[in-house]
Amino acid sequence: MLKWILHKAVDGATKRFNYDAAYLHEILEATTPGFLKFLLAQPLSRHDGGLPVAVHYAARVVAVRAEDCGPCAQLVVEMARQDGVPAPLLRAIVARDFAALPAEVVEAMRFTDAVLAHAPADALRAALVDRFGEHGLVALAFAIAQTRTYPTIKRVLGHAQTCERLRVDGELVDAARAPAGGYGVA
Repeated sequence: MLKWILHKAVDGATKRFNYDAAYLHEILEATTPGFLKFLLAQPLSRHDGGLPVAVHYAARVVAVRAEDCGPCAQLVVEMARQDGVPAPLLRAIVARDFAALPAEVVEAMRFTDAVLAHAPADALRAALVDRFGEHGLVALAFAIAQTRTYPTIKRVLGHAQTCERLRVDGELVDAARAPAGGYGVA
């Protein structure tokens, strides 16, 4: 009975975003205790620590694009729109059009790039702490780390798909990633 309820809950949650959650059903079938533990970790990626919504989602978009999972990236875009990121701003984030973005969003994206590339990030980290405080930095850490969890699990289970374009309010946008070895470069 518990599995049936959980399957229905997954279906209901994923219909809202038109998201294929086959991997969640697979996890639930394989291990209900593991699925329940996975659910407990879900709120981490949504913890914004008071960050501006565009900054929070900019880090999430960069992180999910680094993992190259199209459906996960589209899900993050849909969540960003539902949480109030304006479509033009979100298009610029997806396209990595740094000239069209506020400085705080660019800083968050460049910091995320550096973290993902294992590159030195002390100056970027200090700038973000000055701007958003330690609680903002922790929120970015959660956003980056937890957002990457989903594509990784999907890839392990054979459910990952790549993408080159994302839809923002019905408009297709080329989904850019940081250049290899060139974090922070527009």
